[in-house]
Amino acid sequence: MEMDLTTAGPPLSDDESVTEHSGAQAKTIMYARMILPHVGLVVLLIVYLLIGAIVFRYLEAPNELETRDRELREIFGLRKDFHDMIWNLTIGGDSFITRESLDLLGEKYFESLVLAMFEAYRNQFVNENHLLNKTNGDAMLWTYANSIFFATTVITTIGYGNLVPATQFGRIACICFALFGIPLLLVTIADIGKFLSDFLSFLYRTYRTFKRKVCRQSRRISHHYRDRSSSAQSSSVSTKAGSMNLNSIETASESSCEDELRIPVVMVLFVLVAYTAIGGLLFRSWEGWQYFDAFYFCFITMATVGFGDIVPTEQMYMFFTMAYIIFGLALATMCIDLAGTEYIRKIHYIGTKMEGAKGAVMTGLQAGEHLLKHTGIEVIRTAGGKLVQVRGAVLNQKQARELGVDYILTDLHYQQKNILYEPLSPTVQRLVKSSNIKILPGDITEKDGYIMQNKSYDKPGGKYFRMFHRRRNYIHRLLVPSTSDVAVIIPILLKETNV
Repeated sequence: MEMDLTTAGPPLSDDESVTEHSGAQAKTIMYARMILPHVGLVVLLIVYLLIGAIVFRYLEAPNELETRDRELREIFGLRKDFHDMIWNLTIGGDSFITRESLDLLGEKYFESLVLAMFEAYRNQFVNENHLLNKTNGDAMLWTYANSIFFATTVITTIGYGNLVPATQFGRIACICFALFGIPLLLVTIADIGKFLSDFLSFLYRTYRTFKRKVCRQSRRISHHYRDRSSSAQSSSVSTKAGSMNLNSIETASESSCEDELRIPVVMVLFVLVAYTAIGGLLFRSWEGWQYFDAFYFCFITMATVGFGDIVPTEQMYMFFTMAYIIFGLALATMCIDLAGTEYIRKIHYIGTKMEGAKGAVMTGLQAGEHLLKHTGIEVIRTAGGKLVQVRGAVLNQKQARELGVDYILTDLHYQQKNILYEPLSPTVQRLVKSSNIKILPGDITEKDGYIMQNKSYDKPGGKYFRMFHRRRNYIHRLLVPSTSDVAVIIPILLKETNV
């Protein structure tokens, strides 16, 4: 049997093989350097939990056995003593006992039994199975699975309270374990939360891209049918215009995608509620709880409240419970961070708008009113950048001389006024009241509050003013149109005018 090797191509040389192998190896090393720090952080946390569980079990398990045996001996001893007392009274035919004496004896044993039971309940080492002899004596509270769960509740600061260290060395170990474990968990949660945030951003970005493609396709179909229904000449024109509009819309959409991606708060809350709901289904299956109890436990756990009224007890699913708690805390941290960032951005935006509105009110209402009264300016610019046109007023003799025009004022005299102490007119007060605007002049100093002369008086444009009508106590003037070479003269300048 012969094989045709002519189509296989020339074999790779040794140098090319080494180059390809080294390139793949370099790429593998690069990915390993990117992934290993994050994986190593999670592995370090798991190893820390396992070591802590071993230490807690080593310190607390012997004390549990000793305390439980002592409490059971005391409880069963009281029961035996009570039975012996009843038996002795029964077989002693020559002895007579009254009902009062029997009640006193029963009350004595009952009080001793209650104290012993309460002590056993407080230590949590004795349960109903031990008292009813439904266990072989090997069932312990400080098992290895429970120790891992306890270590998890310590570093997550949940602290259900169903399992606590009772020895002195165990409590010291708990303090040291929490001292180093809590920062380690916070760093790990922040790292996991960053991955979850990027993944959620990727999903939202994919959704927006898909939605944009669907809208673009629908617009194209709409333009296609619109072109077919029109005439030949108008069809070509509309097609050209439609293409231009479509391109502009697509360009705007693509440029908007370049902006910062902001995930809606509703989507963040939906992810958090969905994770809690899924956890409720899991714990209902694992622990046999009602769904509402399981949902309640998941929410209380992710909120790190940890009342301890509902606690998982199934040893088989304890590792999955631990994983659910840690992953849920990372998810909750991510959601709170995203939602908090969005609300902080909105608060800063509102604060900036309020500052701008305050400056606009001070300039556009109060200062603008005084401009109208005392300077005769026709156009002013508010702090918000809006141009406001006012009615013509009069100039005094001093201003007329400085402007170099033939304005004469015989009756009225200009007086410098401070707008900080000048009362607002009824018109401005009605506007402020109807618009719910707060005027806070406290941010303006007395120096800035005075109406003062601007250097624009020296511009030659003032010579172009012409007086065309003159009456007693009334002078009307014209402002040169803005299309000419004459600059608009603004005879005052406040700090907030933003001229």
